[in-house]
Amino acid sequence: MFGTLDDDDAKYYNEQIKLFEQNSEDTNMLLKQQLSVVRSLLGAVNNTLAEVECNENLMKEGINRITKYMNTLKAENNVKMSLFRAKIEVEGHILKTNNAVHTLNATLIC
Repeated sequence: MFGTLDDDDAKYYNEQIKLFEQNSEDTNMLLKQQLSVVRSLLGAVNNTLAEVECNENLMKEGINRITKYMNTLKAENNVKMSLFRAKIEVEGHILKTNNAVHTLNATLIC
C-alpha cells in the first residue's frame, strides 16, 4: 500500500530520470544554439540598417548636388535668356532705325 519499490521499478524510474536529464540537456543545447542564431541575425540586421542609413545619406548628398547643379544651370540659362532678349530688343531698334534711314533716303532722293 505504501508503494515500496522493487528492482524493476527502481530501474524504470532511474531510466526515466536519465531520459529527463538527457532531454533537459538537449533542450538547453538547442536553446543555446537558437540564442546564437538570434544573436547572429540581430547582428546582420544591425549591419543592414547601418548600410541602409549610409546609402540614404549618400543618396541625400547626391540629390543635393544635383539640385545645386540644376539651380546653377537654371541661373545661367536665365542670364543667357536675358542677354538674348536684350539682343533681340537691340536688333529690333536697329531694324527700325535702318527702315527710318531708308525711308528718309528714299524721300530725299525723290
